Amino acid sequence: MTDLVARIEGYAAVFNVADLNGDIIQPGAFAKSLKTRPAGDVRLLYQHAPESPLGRWLSFEEDARGLYAIGELVLSSSLAREVYALIEGRAID
Repeated sequence: MTDLVARIEGYAAVFNVADLNGDIIQPGAFAKSLKTRPAGDVRLLYQHAPESPLGRWLSFEEDARGLYAIGELVLSSSLAREVYALIEGRAID
């Protein structure tokens, strides 16, 4: 059986802009990791929580704006369905 998935994509990090914790990521910050670790080896987690997997990452690309990510949420997971509904409703990004 193939799981129903929902594609998500957007910037996982934006350069030279303070995040909610005040951290500022510089261009090139991901270059080394992108060369050595495929996207499929990075877990797609909700709020960085290892106990809350949502799906899988398909690709990461660093461009002039930041780190662009494409992934799939596995909708057979109730958490992934909830997160996807919140994304679609623009309650989270």
